[in-house]
Amino acid sequence: MINKRSQSSGDSSLNIQTEVMNINSGLSISHVRELALEVFDANFHRLSGVAREVAEARAREFTDHFIAQLSKKAPDALESAKDPDFQYAIFHAQKSYVRAGDRQLGSILADILVDRAQKKERDLVQLCLNEAISVAPKLSRAHLDILACRFHLAYFQKEDITNVEELVAYINDNILTFSGSIAESEYDYDYLIYAGCTRKADNAYNASQLLRSKYPMFFVNGFSRGQMELLERENPKIANFIIPCFQDNTKFQARVMTQAQMNALAKDIGVPQTLVGKLIHTTVNGNMEEYECSNYLVSICPPLKEFFDKSGRGSFQRMELTGVGLAIAHAHSRLITGLNTDLSNWLN
Repeated sequence: MINKRSQSSGDSSLNIQTEVMNINSGLSISHVRELALEVFDANFHRLSGVAREVAEARAREFTDHFIAQLSKKAPDALESAKDPDFQYAIFHAQKSYVRAGDRQLGSILADILVDRAQKKERDLVQLCLNEAISVAPKLSRAHLDILACRFHLAYFQKEDITNVEELVAYINDNILTFSGSIAESEYDYDYLIYAGCTRKADNAYNASQLLRSKYPMFFVNGFSRGQMELLERENPKIANFIIPCFQDNTKFQARVMTQAQMNALAKDIGVPQTLVGKLIHTTVNGNMEEYECSNYLVSICPPLKEFFDKSGRGSFQRMELTGVGLAIAHAHSRLITGLNTDLSNWLN
């Protein structure tokens, strides 16, 4: 039970001193909410008049939103409220939202806090999430969009895309959604480096190159029926790997292109890995040239032309995300696009 002036405890309880408070183990949602507000009240510097009322109202608003998300997405993580480091993270997020009053920022901070609540070990993911809570309030909406756009281009791969229509939908919903903020000015990119979200890579990779690397099956010219028949003579089951070419339906190509996908399919069907490798080699020999890839992408998704022009003139092509940048981009993407994947996929 929480009491600002006195502290008492019974069996199996945990005492935490801010000003004074006592928390029984086995926390409920109401206990966590009360605790979070107590931590804020005990640590936030006192304001006067209307400013104090606004600060307290924003703290309650943010806390209620965070608790609602935590109870919905990770109810088993309520016990994290006992952890001093997590309490500090809650307070830092509350303080940032109280200062800014930006609901989108509040949603991002709540999302990061929910992830942080589930990380019990002090590993790289936990450290990056802690730091992301400190850094996210220092970024503008444009900075968040730049990070999310690069994340979807260079890091995330949607593995269930099987046709051109799905590829275009993904580009529109997860890349072009953020592309309006891609800046030609170097100041935004310099600031993201200063904030610890990005670093400048030695090599540049433009948007067309990145899309081809993530979804190579859409950028091949295909092989002939004769070549397909040669492969089928070695093992008729190889036909399970072959589909009509996306570029030319009179030709053929591999059904999937990543080595992991090929290996999994080969194991399921019972095809030797050597034959799978031969199929990949046959398909890759028909890869498009770079100019063909960009022209093809613009033909199936015309808004990409402007994006290619804008993103090809600045440091966007050399931008690598740090662990903190990944955590923020991941949270912003979940908020805007409904992305459903674990941050630890990139921070192992």
